[in-house]
Amino acid sequence: MRKEARFLKANDQARSAIKQFLEAPDNELDGIIRSIRQNGNTLSNPLCKGIRFLLRMQEWVNGLLMRCGRLLAIKRMATTFKKKQH
Repeated sequence: MRKEARFLKANDQARSAIKQFLEAPDNELDGIIRSIRQNGNTLSNPLCKGIRFLLRMQEWVNGLLMRCGRLLAIKRMATTFKKKQH
């Protein structure tokens, strides 16, 4: 029972550590953790490539969201400016 509790705690800690730099559903993170454990605690080449792809996609989405946020802020400022002029 203690061994299982330690395993689950370690799995939760690993998942939390991965979430610091990669947003993904828990089941996908668990798959990454399981793959690393099965590969002697190292990243396999396919997994490494997959993680790089996910990180690039996440960076692209975050950049897109930032640009959209800036556009919305500019639009709000323009609307506020127009209202003040009337």
